[in-house]
Amino acid sequence: MALGAGAARAQDRTLPAHLSAPTRAAIARVIDSARVAGVPVDPRYSKAQEGVFRGADDARVFAAVQRLAHDLGEARLALGDSAAAEEITAGANALRAGLRPADLVARSVPDDALISFRQTVERDLQSGRSPSSAFDARTRSMIDDAERRRP
Repeated sequence: MALGAGAARAQDRTLPAHLSAPTRAAIARVIDSARVAGVPVDPRYSKAQEGVFRGADDARVFAAVQRLAHDLGEARLALGDSAAAEEITAGANALRAGLRPADLVARSVPDDALISFRQTVERDLQSGRSPSSAFDARTRSMIDDAERRRP
């Protein structure tokens, strides 16, 4: 099975050489902690790479990776031990968009909706939409769908 560009990017488990050695070491500790906790690590590598690509300094890149680590941990707690990496990542994206951890469970967002969230954002990116625009549009759509299903 061929991997799309998004899957290939997600599997790049390297930290950018543009980051200082102390910053790379600090990010590596955050990633190792996630690995031990059973939380997805690929998004953290991607976040560090994105920060460098956007020209952020080391402190901002590290802060972004830490925020993402927190959101992924919260999503995993809310979704439970059986949640797949894609579900946890989509849940973290929903948290960053303003949902509370309890909302992920209380609103009964179906697993397939969380997985499709990431896939549709990836398709938007591949078609040329900006990351923030794709994220905002798909998050709004996911929240609207959850609201419509609410009793």
